[in-house]
Amino acid sequence: YCAPGEDNTCSKRFCWQMGDLPQGYDHKYTYSHLGYNLKITDMQAACALAQMDRVDDFVAARKRNFAWLSDRLAGCADKLILPQATRESDPSWFGYPITLREGCGINRVELVRYLDEQGVGTRLLFAGNLTRQPYMQGLNYR
Repeated sequence: YCAPGEDNTCSKRFCWQMGDLPQGYDHKYTYSHLGYNLKITDMQAACALAQMDRVDDFVAARKRNFAWLSDRLAGCADKLILPQATRESDPSWFGYPITLREGCGINRVELVRYLDEQGVGTRLLFAGNLTRQPYMQGLNYR
């Protein structure tokens, strides 16, 4: 594994085969154990409370960033499925999700590697299909 908080310093971020997950699935979003119960500390809670006065500014900045990226990527709509807000919604975009169109000629692993090299953080759809994560092997679920 690469060190936490580091991008591909181990040069193996995209070549692991983890359980039933697809070859090249980003191991940073692979879950090997069930049962984490993460709770924030008092210090983290204090910082969050202090930032509540700025939440409107944070949301506005996210929306500006989303609009900027949408404008710049509009010319790639033949290769990418770009995100759009659903009707009656007003999202505060956490990230900018894109999907490669089938047959677009772009290799996802190569694109992620290139973006990483350019300092653009990437991640697959967080955990993806949770039933295919290593921690689910041998568990009964429906």
